[in-house]
Parts: sequence; structure tokens; C-alpha cells
Amino acid sequence: MSDVSRFDELNEDLRAIAESVAELPSEQFRRALRSRLESVARNQKGGRNFMTTPSATSQAASYMRPGLHTITPYLILPGARAFLEFAQKAFGAQELLIVPKEDGSVMHAELRIDDSVIEFADANAEIPARPMPIHLYVRNVDEMYQAALAAGAESLGEPTNQFYGDREATVRDAFGNNWYIATHQATGHKPEGLRAVTPYLHARSASSLIEFLEKAFAAETLERYASDAGSIMHAKIRMGDSILEMSDAHGQWQPMTSGIQLFVPDVDESYRRALEAGATSDSAPEDKPYGERMAGIRDPEGNQWFLSYFLGRH
Repeated sequence: MSDVSRFDELNEDLRAIAESVAELPSEQFRRALRSRLESVARNQKGGRNFMTTPSATSQAASYMRPGLHTITPYLILPGARAFLEFAQKAFGAQELLIVPKEDGSVMHAELRIDDSVIEFADANAEIPARPMPIHLYVRNVDEMYQAALAAGAESLGEPTNQFYGDREATVRDAFGNNWYIATHQATGHKPEGLRAVTPYLHARSASSLIEFLEKAFAAETLERYASDAGSIMHAKIRMGDSILEMSDAHGQWQPMTSGIQLFVPDVDESYRRALEAGATSDSAPEDKPYGERMAGIRDPEGNQWFLSYFLGRH
């Protein structure tokens, strides 16, 4: 099929999606989704084909929503709009999207910090709050630490030069999230391979969680440091184009049930493999009206994973 034919076919698919989007209840949501679909069309027209797989780069883009990466943290919070305000004041976050419910609460929202996106929503009676630890790389940890405190965060550790090459501070925001704010001293920002935002999990058994991720999602262990007693002090796990960090829970750093959106090439297969590896099902694979095929699982640690595939076309 020629490039022109592929583009004509994509336009027809996007037109069909746009017609279905017109029936959705939220005008803001329709505008946001339409913008995303138009972005796909522009990339196709410009030569970046998200619908074919001639290389690893385009293959990854074909199943991930444009602007997102393999891993995106998903926070459920007691006050999503207040959290957005905090992130703007503390970390210079940019509001990307807010999808409100009829009662004014936030059904879904997205913000950007540097090169990374964080998704979040309001907690409610059915979906309780689910904060998480986040490793945040910035250019000036001292300034960002002070900005976070001024925005209402609580200090859990002042800026300190660490033996592993970071200058690091820790704060907890009013919503329960831990922020490990760091500047990599060798680069003046972040180490190679990491983005500004990286989810950090403190597990009851990091070894077991790593084994689960390897079986379920073909995760690759990049670094794994253990104490003399065998406890995992720090590990980096690659999944697609992203990294997940973790350690065994210790001291004040105890498990926090977290939420992560994970883009995968095949939701149904990843869902099946996750269940075989020991996950429990939250929701079976299903095409969603916002343009993704999605399934929900909980890993053996209780963390919630939203397995997603950007449909792009029907």
C-alpha cells in the first residue's frame, strides 16, 4: 500500500472516530481527544507513521498515545484540582487536560513536568486515594525543594549529596505522595536513561515483584543492588521506553499501593500473561470510547496497572 493510500485510509478512520466522539458527554474531553487524533494525522502526513512498524521507534509509537511513554504514573487523590495547583507552584507543572464530572470533581486529568506526564483523578467512595512515590529529576534540587515547601509540602529530608552521584531531597505533599527530588551532579539534571518523572515502588518483596514484571511484561532488570542480608536496596527495571525504580520497604519507606498506566503492544496477551504470573483482574480487555483498548490488573503487591493500547484507528 502506498503512503498516500495509507494516509487516505487513516483520514477515513479518524473521521469515523470523530463522529463517535461527537456523542460523548464532555465538550472538553471531545476537544482533547480530537486534538490527539489530529496530532496522529499530522505525524502521519509528516512521515512519522504511527500505524506501521518498520522500526523499533515507530513500533513503539504505534501502540502508545502520542505524548505519552510506556509508563505513566496514575494518582488518585483527595483533591485533584488542588494537587494540580501544588504541582504548578512546586514543580512548574503544565496543565494538559482536565475532564470533569457533572458534580465538578475530576474524572481524569493530565499534567506535564519537563519531559514527563502524570495522570491523576479525584478519589471517591468507590475508588479510594492512591498516592505514590515519585523520583523527580530537576536542574536545581535546592530551589525546587524550597518551592515544594512553599507550596505546602512537608520535608522528609533536606538536600544532601549522595554517594551515588545525586544531590537529593525528599518531601511529602498534602495528598500523600512522596517526591524524591534530585539533581544528577555529573549532568546537572538527570542521568542517562531516566526522564524527569519515574515511579518508585517500595515493595514487601522487590525480588518477587521483579520476577512478576519479567514474566508478565518481559521487563528487563538494568540495575539491582542488594544488602549483605539480601534485601533489595535499589533496582531499575526497563519496560518499553521507560524505567521503573523500586526497593524493598524499609524504615519510613513502606509500601504504597500505586497506579501505573502501561502501554503494551497487545493488551489481551499482556493481560493473559499477567494473570498467569499471579496478578488479579480488575477489568477484562475492552475498547474504550476515549480511543484506547484497556484492561486492569493488580500485581501481587496490590499495585494497579492499566494495560493500554492506543487504537489510533478501528
